[in-house]
Amino acid sequence: MKSPNSTKFWKTIRKQIVYRDKWHNLRRDIVIKPDGKRGVYSFLDHGDGVAIAALEKDQIYLVKEWKYPVNQKVLTVICGGIEKGESPLESAKRELQEEAGLLAKNWQSLGYFYTSPGTVSEKAFVFLATALNKIKATPNPTEHLEIVKIPFKKSLELVMESKITDSYAVAAILKTYKYLQESQ
Repeated sequence: MKSPNSTKFWKTIRKQIVYRDKWHNLRRDIVIKPDGKRGVYSFLDHGDGVAIAALEKDQIYLVKEWKYPVNQKVLTVICGGIEKGESPLESAKRELQEEAGLLAKNWQSLGYFYTSPGTVSEKAFVFLATALNKIKATPNPTEHLEIVKIPFKKSLELVMESKITDSYAVAAILKTYKYLQESQ
């Protein structure tokens, strides 16, 4: 496969940050498109994240949280951004404690996925957390989370029925299912 800057792919001429805040950069790049013509490609240059499938016996911990862009409560897994200087695993451990008030003795990396590669640069690392112990949750002040625990089998049904639609949750639940099937 040729490199992304070969003539068959997009070539970046100039990168421009249009907007920046603590979490995101909105980039507007001047590019040469695969057809050889000059153009503009705008996307969200976003830090990477983690998705945690926290399992206790046959139950998975999920989070219900209002998501402003879609104007509704969304059911997802415990997840969040990787902070500067953190490894994905360190971030996953921090997010599990902050959001759900849980510590896990066992951690299994289940790979990663790109959350929306046509419009966002974000890569999300997926972890399975087991052997859980309850501690005090310390969510961020902007997070109003409702933690729910449901049978893992039910979470699979909710994914397939499009009742769990968050990319973090869909990927984490399906990767966990595959891992558990292969482990038996």
